[in-house]
Amino acid sequence: MEQRSLRAPVLVAPALVLAVTASACGGPPRASLQRPDARAVFSERAKAYERLRPAGRHDVVALNNGVPVGGGTNFLILGDGQRVYLAEDLEPVVEPDSATGRYVREAASHRSRAGVAAWIWAGSLVASAVLFAAGIEGGTDDQGRPAPSGSMLTAAGGATIVSLVASGFTWHHLARAHDARAAAFLTYEQSLRESLDICVDGTQIFDCRDDLDAGAETAAAHEQRAQMPIEP
Repeated sequence: MEQRSLRAPVLVAPALVLAVTASACGGPPRASLQRPDARAVFSERAKAYERLRPAGRHDVVALNNGVPVGGGTNFLILGDGQRVYLAEDLEPVVEPDSATGRYVREAASHRSRAGVAAWIWAGSLVASAVLFAAGIEGGTDDQGRPAPSGSMLTAAGGATIVSLVASGFTWHHLARAHDARAAAFLTYEQSLRESLDICVDGTQIFDCRDDLDAGAETAAAHEQRAQMPIEP
């Protein structure tokens, strides 16, 4: 009876996982955002705000038998039409200690960890398949006939356990990155205003620095009056 090698069919699934993992590393298109210098006049900062503010968003909803079970924002649409898919692209236009800045770093950290775990997942899955195929065909019995190799199959089982653990870490960090990304998008407009010193009242935009300057002048006047001698 003709014996066929099991290596080719066994390697198909992990090879596909590895290919998908590699293609996913490309990621969505990146946005290039810039804000004016901190010393820029109000007109420049106001134009930057109109250009960088979120003008809309594209939301996706996951359905199960027609019932929403999850979803989120696919991308932000800015005032100049740019689309922002990654929270990290917002970093250049917000302050590092702002809410958005903190969520951006959190999202980037979890995305990086998920990427490492995904490669371990794919690599251990491939190793498991190779060891399993080798174990099925790599041993001999007492009469010299082909037989499974116990050591190879044991190693394949170990690699499978590693792949399962790595897959759990991958999905955990992807979920955390998704949550941090959503929080960065939600807090972005307020963080952008703080970064540009822009205040908004309804549809009116004005310079927050005017209030600060007025407050500083008032405080200075009060201090000057307090230091004046009282005439008898």
